[in-house]
Amino acid sequence: MHADLLTEPLRHLMVQCGPEGDPPESMVELLRHVVLRRASGRVLALLRDDWGRGLVELGQLVIAFGLGWGRQIEFEPDQPLPRGWSGVWRKSEDWLERQIFIAMSWTSNYLESGLCVQGYAFGEHPELNRGVAQQMACWFILGTCPCPTLCLTLLLQRETLAP
Repeated sequence: MHADLLTEPLRHLMVQCGPEGDPPESMVELLRHVVLRRASGRVLALLRDDWGRGLVELGQLVIAFGLGWGRQIEFEPDQPLPRGWSGVWRKSEDWLERQIFIAMSWTSNYLESGLCVQGYAFGEHPELNRGVAQQMACWFILGTCPCPTLCLTLLLQRETLAP
């Protein structure tokens, strides 16, 4: 498959995943360049051999681009995420939040039913809500996830509470 054939599927996916309206040509060209530079072999092979799977893979790259992959988006910690074609795309952010919530639900089910963690089964789980998923999505987009700090804090609390 010739690389120029990426342009129309990319444009179509950008209309679906991006802000309202058609994407600026400069954004289509930038995304095409990013895909060709970073993922061309796999994506082009999938589009050539299995069009449906190739479009799914390409769609995920478009979503990642909408979240800032392959672009420089200025993030001010005290300001909302920049929007529009040059910022973070709301539909891409919503997709990431849904995926995080699904992973949270699977993990919760595994803790409760798969591992049968004592005290977890049949309990209230206030952490299992969309607000937590939204916060985690923001951490991932901004690159500010405190996960290593949270793990260290929990470890230190466990050590100080241990008999």
